[in-house]
Amino acid sequence: TVVVAPGPLDRVVVTPNPALVEAGHTLQLEASGQDRFGNVIPGLAFAWQETPPRAEEFAMSGTGLIAADTATGAFANAVKATTTSEEISKSGSADVRIVADELVSFGISPDTAALNVGGLLPFVYEALDQYGNRFGPELAVTWSILEPTDSTIDDAGRFRAGTRAGAFTVRAVATKRTVTREDTARVDVLPEQMTAVQFVPSPMEVGASQSVTISARAVDQHGNPVPAESVRIAQVGGGG
Repeated sequence: TVVVAPGPLDRVVVTPNPALVEAGHTLQLEASGQDRFGNVIPGLAFAWQETPPRAEEFAMSGTGLIAADTATGAFANAVKATTTSEEISKSGSADVRIVADELVSFGISPDTAALNVGGLLPFVYEALDQYGNRFGPELAVTWSILEPTDSTIDDAGRFRAGTRAGAFTVRAVATKRTVTREDTARVDVLPEQMTAVQFVPSPMEVGASQSVTISARAVDQHGNPVPAESVRIAQVGGGG
């Protein structure tokens, strides 16, 4: 039997990195000492510390347990683990991010908006936990348009108006573990300038001694009705 032992201590790796811990919660970190090939050296003891001390943001135990305060924040190289093997000392560090905890409130803005055909409208959301912390991009949010339309909205909440004018409802749904919150907003897609007048009925047939009422509406190049100052309604009669 041949046993290949790891080489001299080359580095210390701390996981997870970054360390994501929810406000008011704890997270256990792990450390490993490795040789230059990444082989783990067994049986090492590690000393843990905050760099620098961050008593107001989180506490670090001697076993690598992070206890986060109730405020969110991001801290680079905030924790360090140090070990010694065969008189070689090495340290490894990790970033710490304290993120929002329970999803308590959720809303999107603007709540009403109007834009032209083909226009772009970015929506934003505000989500808060029980401590008043805002959620960042780690929150899962899905966007949709409730009515049939050729307008679209992407995963970032950017609404792109299509060629169909009208009033549409945007819905955003946020989920954190088993908690779901949602909000809606109204978007009015406005028609372009008038390019034509449509007559109804069209075509029309009028017999002798008959009459038919014709209505007209202004439309843009996509066929969307355009509000006009006046629309004339005429009654046409056949000869006879």
